[in-house]
Amino acid sequence: MMHSRWGNVALLSCWSGRAAPKLPDSVEGLRDAGNQSFRSRQYLEASALYGCSNRAACHVKDGNCTDCTKDCTSALALVPFSMKLLLRRASAFEAPEIPLAYVDYRIVLQIDNSVTLALESVNRMTRPLMDSHGPEWRLKLSAIPVVSVSAQKR
Repeated sequence: MMHSRWGNVALLSCWSGRAAPKLPDSVEGLRDAGNQSFRSRQYLEASALYGCSNRAACHVKDGNCTDCTKDCTSALALVPFSMKLLLRRASAFEAPEIPLAYVDYRIVLQIDNSVTLALESVNRMTRPLMDSHGPEWRLKLSAIPVVSVSAQKR
């Protein structure tokens, strides 16, 4: 994903009166600066340097599940069935939207049925879904898309 200096205006606003640092000129430089900010737990600063996928990770760390799910959904439109994005979005959905998280974890299991996090999460969520939606709880979920064989081999 390409970045531009103009796309990082949010970074400048988080410096609150201090002289803003010179932004890197390359995509790699922006990513490296974002990674350094992320490691330093400066998530707002890092999110201003990242594209959707890594920005979503910053939102999760800040407890901003709504923006995390928005960024993951945008990135999934570009890279459908990305396990990393599905797992990140599912974890963000889990607190407020268990049914949506369940669907994302089930998609991950179609891609790779050995992903422990997805297996454990699906098992953990089944009881609360049954309790809140009754015996026909599966019919009340969003449709779980079928993952193509080509997406499973990626």
